Amino acid sequence: MKLLKTVIAFMLLLLSANTLYAYSNGSDISTKEEQVIELYIATFNRAPDKAGLDYWLNEMTNNNWTPEMVAQSMFMQPETENMYGDKDLKTFITSVYENVLNREPDSAGLDYWYKDLSSGNIPKEKFVIAIINGAKANGDDSDDAKVLKNKVEVGKYFTLEKGLNDVELARKVISEVSSDDTSVTKIKQEIEKDTSDNNFDDAILNATLQTQQVGEGVISVDKDNSSNYYISDDGDMVFTSNDDENLKRVELRVTQEWGLDDFDTVSIQGNVKLEVSKDTDEITYMQLHHKSNGAKPFVRLVYRKDKNNHPNSLWAVVRKNEDSSGDVSEWYFLGNYPQDEFISAKISVINGNKLDITVNNSNININIPQYWQNLDYDRQRFYFKAGLYFSGSNSYRQANVIYHSLHIKEI
Repeated sequence: MKLLKTVIAFMLLLLSANTLYAYSNGSDISTKEEQVIELYIATFNRAPDKAGLDYWLNEMTNNNWTPEMVAQSMFMQPETENMYGDKDLKTFITSVYENVLNREPDSAGLDYWYKDLSSGNIPKEKFVIAIINGAKANGDDSDDAKVLKNKVEVGKYFTLEKGLNDVELARKVISEVSSDDTSVTKIKQEIEKDTSDNNFDDAILNATLQTQQVGEGVISVDKDNSSNYYISDDGDMVFTSNDDENLKRVELRVTQEWGLDDFDTVSIQGNVKLEVSKDTDEITYMQLHHKSNGAKPFVRLVYRKDKNNHPNSLWAVVRKNEDSSGDVSEWYFLGNYPQDEFISAKISVINGNKLDITVNNSNININIPQYWQNLDYDRQRFYFKAGLYFSGSNSYRQANVIYHSLHIKEI
């Protein structure tokens, strides 16, 4: 039986070597960005630096380079020579396995690849691609597939989200990835903390602080004299109900506004911790809000004490329409809330027609509801809000929302 499994594994590797970058379900093809990130991981054992990723993406996009050509070019780089130049083939094979899969090859696999590489039947760049594809061919639930998927997710965050060029940090973060999805969350938080010279950009620092009492309207207040908002000694931004049972909200309203046709991508993203009383029903901690008479939130990121048999859970609430009955919204489950931990959260509008929401490892990517497009309020202007909003049927109002970082990003 063990021999049969080994033969099947080799067949999958050989098949995947001839089907560049096909996912294991045979339908989705990875993006150019993912292809380059996978090659960085396999070849250099690190996330790509932004400058390097941009270089090879340009070659693929404008000069029609294939992934094989990128891989071949990578083996001509000084970094590759420094890593593998004085190593024998078996050490090289083992290194690539460890880079991609966090494990050594079994003896049969090592012998197989050594024979093909030493005879010249397969060049090193095709071997690297075969190992990548072999991880995917083993099935989405295999440890190999999970390790590679998680490493690519960290690589995307490091390079595409944060735009970093720190090679040593790129190597460190990839070395900490495992098949456990929680490793991705922790590494993202480490990257955020390690790279934020300023935890809050100007758009956040210049945002207007608004509060509201139950039964009253929203008012703007002085940040320096608010009992519901402060910057902690650790540099975190804290929104607190402060035992005020009549508090409805304390939030930052970003003064900059956008229209659906103004940009390629605009996002609000940050690391946030929620401290919620067990008797508090619901709070909203981040919003994409519409500007109009009787303005409505388009998207809310929400903590719920209980919904659909999910206790202490996280949700995205997307407004889909309004009719005579009021709010018609879609609720998307984003996982259980990890108590006493920071979570990463992001709301993005892409090209004016896509909505992308990510909370930790949960992602929603949907078309913007037609309802948004149909509104005719000054070219569909909207803005972001973040803080503490008791948005449910809260008879008990006790919570803190703590942001370690919060940024507005435009592309």
